[in-house]
Order: sequence, then structure tokens, then C-alpha cells
Amino acid sequence: MLERNHSIDLMRLFCAYGVIVTHIPAGTLLAKDFQLFFHNFHVPFFYLTALGLFSFKSNKNFKEVAKRMLQRLVVPYLIWTIIYVALLIYSGPILLSNVDFISLIKIAFYGESAVHLYFVPQLIFMQLLLFSILNILKRNNIISNMLLFLLSSIFFGFGQLYNCFGNTGFISLIFYLGFGYLVRNMILNSNSNYKGLSVGFILFFTVIFFTYNKVDNFIVNLPWGGLSLILICGGIKISKKIVSPLLLSMSYATFGIYLIHICFVEGIEIISEKIYGSLKNDLFQNILYSIMVLFFSYWTCLIVNKLNVTRYLLLGNGSKK
Repeated sequence: MLERNHSIDLMRLFCAYGVIVTHIPAGTLLAKDFQLFFHNFHVPFFYLTALGLFSFKSNKNFKEVAKRMLQRLVVPYLIWTIIYVALLIYSGPILLSNVDFISLIKIAFYGESAVHLYFVPQLIFMQLLLFSILNILKRNNIISNMLLFLLSSIFFGFGQLYNCFGNTGFISLIFYLGFGYLVRNMILNSNSNYKGLSVGFILFFTVIFFTYNKVDNFIVNLPWGGLSLILICGGIKISKKIVSPLLLSMSYATFGIYLIHICFVEGIEIISEKIYGSLKNDLFQNILYSIMVLFFSYWTCLIVNKLNVTRYLLLGNGSKK
């Protein structure tokens, strides 16, 4: 059995922190450069690791996969969508009378109730697409998997047609699915791969170079950053014995941190402005706020995790045994 790669776990926590940083307003050039550092790494890394792990389930019955997906992704997505829509209505940015049918679809199916929720439906349909492709290639349930492939393609096609926030383009989809499948053993295996480590660092610094030189085209925007982080993690063997239990615990809570953090980003910003007035949002403040949001979100995950009903609805976790 493949052993867990704890460098992947720590990188997952690093990327969760990067997501928080990018969602805190930046008011100075240094703060914006700090945000830019994470831009091409965090979300691609999450997609690739999730797809890589999911690819091991392609030989399972679809009902079993769908049941797990419903619990892990669909239920928390729906609950957080309701929460964030309620917050938007309460705070005033949206009026129900101004929401048309397409906007409702974007909110319900593309995560446009909050800046970060797009990730979940995108991941759901990426996984469905990967599942259908792998089973079609294996000639398993051809008709049902072709229908699943068609449904997933319609989802991404609609997102492209109506410019839904965070929607993944078809070329990027090919690379995400391909990279996710190719690196799947590296995600779990704790054996060091030094060739992959070298390639990973080359890719990492290449992505950094293009990012800070404002090179923006579809080739540069492919998930090279996420791939570079996985290759780097695959080349670094980290034993559980040398990792802080706190860091490991936080790394296991990254999905919950991702879902929750916007509440604290908005909350801290509102409270700070009321106390201190207009904020510069300089580099120091952004680092301070992002660390606070990270820990507040983590502590909230621990609290939510104590009750079976909240851990199921808000985090997608099953009952404690």
C-alpha cells in the first residue's frame, strides 16, 4: 500500500494560506506582489492533488463514487452557498429583484455567491469528467459514461459561454485531467523522486518569472504552477515524526479552511476599519490578517468538527467512529 506523502500535506496548508492572502485587499505594491506570488500555484495545486487522488476511484461503482462526492463536496457546497447568499442579501450587495435567471444559475451551479466557492463545482465536474473518460477507455458502461461525459462538457461549455467566474477552459481541462492522472502515485508515495524535484524547481521558477513579468497567455496560464509544487513535494520525503502535530492537523483541515475563510476575511476587514478607519493594507497588515484568518478558520473547523451534524453539513466529513 502506498504511504502518505506528508510534504503534500504541508504544501496543501501553504496553498490554503496563499488562497487567504489573495482574498485580502492589497493597497501597496509590495502587498500586491506578495499576492501575485501565490497566483499560479494554490488553486492548480488543489485541483491536481484532488484529481490525482480521485483517479484511484475510477474502478469503483459510480453509485459509490457519487455517494462519496455528495457527502464530501455537494452538501457542504450547497450549505455554504446558502450561507453566503444570506450574507450578501443581509449586507446589501445583491437584491433579489435584480437577479435574473442566468445569475441564479451562476450562483447555484458555479459558486458565484462568494469569490472562492467556484472551486467546488469546478472540481465536482472535473472529477465526473475524469471518471467518465477513464471508464470509457476501459469500455465500462459506455453509454452511461458517455452521458456523464456529455453532462460535464455542457457544464464547462455553459461556463465558457456565459463567462462564469473561475470556469476552466477546455484546453486547461485537458492539462488538469492529464497532469492529475500522471502524478497520482507521486501524491501518495513518500519515496523521494530527485529527477522530479529538479524539474519541479525549474518549472516553479519559470512560472514565477512569467508571473512577475506579466506574461499572460493560455500557455502560461496552464497548471504548470500546481504541477511544479507536486513534483517538488514528490522529491522531498518528509516523515510524520518530524512534522509538528499542529501543522499536520491544520493541513488535514484545509478544505474547511478554504470554505470558511471568507467569513473571517470580511469580518476582520469590517472590524478593523471601524476601529482604525481607512486601512493602507500594506504588506505587514496583509501578512498579519492572513495569519489571523488562517488560525480563526482552523479553530472554527475544530469546533464544527465536534458535532456530527455540523461536520457533515459544513465540512463534508462523515460521523466520528
